[in-house]
Amino acid sequence: MNGKEQVWRSKVPLRDIAMTLAVLGCHAVGLAAFERQPVVGGVPGLAWTGAGCLADPGGIQINPAVAGAILRRSIACTWTPGEFGLPELRRNALLVVSPLPAGGCALCASTFGYDLYRELTLGATYGGTVTDGLLAGCTFSWYRLSIAGYGHASAAGIDLGLQWMPTETLRCGAVVTNLNGPSIGASRERLPQSMSSGLEFDLSPDVALAVDVVKDTRYPAELRCGIRCRPLQGLILRAGTIREPSTYTAGFGVLLGDFSLDYAFASNDQLGASHYFGVTLSLGAW
Repeated sequence: MNGKEQVWRSKVPLRDIAMTLAVLGCHAVGLAAFERQPVVGGVPGLAWTGAGCLADPGGIQINPAVAGAILRRSIACTWTPGEFGLPELRRNALLVVSPLPAGGCALCASTFGYDLYRELTLGATYGGTVTDGLLAGCTFSWYRLSIAGYGHASAAGIDLGLQWMPTETLRCGAVVTNLNGPSIGASRERLPQSMSSGLEFDLSPDVALAVDVVKDTRYPAELRCGIRCRPLQGLILRAGTIREPSTYTAGFGVLLGDFSLDYAFASNDQLGASHYFGVTLSLGAW
């Protein structure tokens, strides 16, 4: 931590510190500190694919270029009671998106953790059209880590994204996260950096298939697949899989006028199940 950040002598019981370390150790199996884990809309149900997504505003959390295609203003919030059944791994997010005369923008706030350990991320995104069929976007994120009895640290990161639509039914995307290589804390630990590319293909007007390849600089490449279908007007079904760590996801969305209610379930072979609940309110076109 730098000189502007406070550091206290520890007042946290050793038992609580041990529990925190145990939780973080478990968390590190599937995620890392400030790992990108978008939870807004249908993203979790699609195994966190989204480099080529245009149908869900939550895709902005994966590829900032999606903001350039936003046509309606909306507010979305998501609540996760505890990933892998652990209440200490609570995750919540709020996303506000709006089209602009040229492009679109989004503001996002998300939290992870509990009283002893908490991550806060604030993000601002802008996306727009470069040429016909090509979108580009950028997200500026501010990260803050707080550990009770020890203090806090912060850092800033920049994400860049592109999305290309070669045909009306095919969308391709590429994303680089934390391009500037931010680090946090006295140890100057690097925050996760990743490169991803993917596509989304409309098999029919009501069915779409998404495939992403995500390469975190610390780990081997990860293959993610998701499928979305609309069997009935106002009902969307989602499913997906991640090859490693082996994870299966499923979910649905129900459209009720200007409201959309979303639920997703993710099962990790090593850590167990997680549940994601969300609601989106559409505020109309610009």
